[in-house]
Amino acid sequence: MKKKRNNILWVVGIFYLIYIFLFLSKFQFNPSATIELSANHVTKYNAPLPPNLVVEINRDGYDGQFYYMIAADPWHKHIAVTTNWYQRILYPTLAHILSLGNKALIPIILLLINFVSIILGTYVLLLLLEKYKANLNLAYIFAFNVGILIAIIRDLPEPLLCLFIVLTIYYMEKKEDGIAIIYLAAALLTKEIAILFAAALLFYLLLKREFKRFLIYLGPLLLYSFWLLSLFLRFDKIALMESIERGGIPFLGIAQYFLWLKFPNDLNELYTYYSALPVLIFVVIQCVLVFKQKAKYHSYYWLSLTLQILFLISLTKHAYTELIDGLGRQAVILFLFSILFHVENNQQYNRWLLWLMILMSTGYFITKIIIFKPQYFIT
Repeated sequence: MKKKRNNILWVVGIFYLIYIFLFLSKFQFNPSATIELSANHVTKYNAPLPPNLVVEINRDGYDGQFYYMIAADPWHKHIAVTTNWYQRILYPTLAHILSLGNKALIPIILLLINFVSIILGTYVLLLLLEKYKANLNLAYIFAFNVGILIAIIRDLPEPLLCLFIVLTIYYMEKKEDGIAIIYLAAALLTKEIAILFAAALLFYLLLKREFKRFLIYLGPLLLYSFWLLSLFLRFDKIALMESIERGGIPFLGIAQYFLWLKFPNDLNELYTYYSALPVLIFVVIQCVLVFKQKAKYHSYYWLSLTLQILFLISLTKHAYTELIDGLGRQAVILFLFSILFHVENNQQYNRWLLWLMILMSTGYFITKIIIFKPQYFIT
């Protein structure tokens, strides 16, 4: 069992090294390419840019550029980014600390944090799979899901978020709640979508009438609330409200997404408009599987079901996307609990979900490694 576990970790590690190598080869192997710093957002860094930074042309870049800016300037002296990025403080703070204030190291550190998070997250999941005497190959579904593929080459916090969530689950199952709530608090400070997991967990504890544990796991949410309050006092804005923009009617995002779909004229439009569709199909199939399951008192039954419902409700008017880049990485927690749901109920992983996973991950890999042709300059 240990040999099998180590083999899986080697495969995951080697794959991501090759994946990162192939992506960076498009940028003269400059690690700052994963920041996706855009020429459109350079003005938000009100100081001379560090040398040897990749700056993309004719693109808006992606969220990684804001994590980079916060890591480079944690005291908010030279940057002008919206408050919602500061609620996701843990990822850039770790990068700032590990870089020892050397801005030239931050791009490498951001990459390294995510790489290590994927390996450690896969390792902890393997321990859970061993506990349930499940097929260890299920760890590949987690390690290679499209959300992780997206995040590591765009300096996004989802790999770190998944690591903290799987550690929370691991220590919960060991009944070591004091350690579990530390990791849950870390997850919330990594990205606010962890609120969905926290809400599902609290609902399950209420359902089981474990009121003492309910109060214990309420602690991380209170800590997160204090952090939001501190940001409000500093910036006079509610960071959580900014992150969901102006909100809207629950499920409106799904309706608007389907209204937005049109017959594509080329491969680029096919990717743009339809690439997020497999995620929604995945959630629908998983919901059907959960509703059909009779072992309704299993923990992952309720956690999986509640998570999916909350995920769909959260797709309000301004929270949907036409691209898998947004929806795929938001669904990483759902992908994780989809595995745990099947494992707990001693089921083989659903073949339709498996093929959707393969379709999403393969499609994204081809898009970013083969098709993508960047335009950029180096500072």
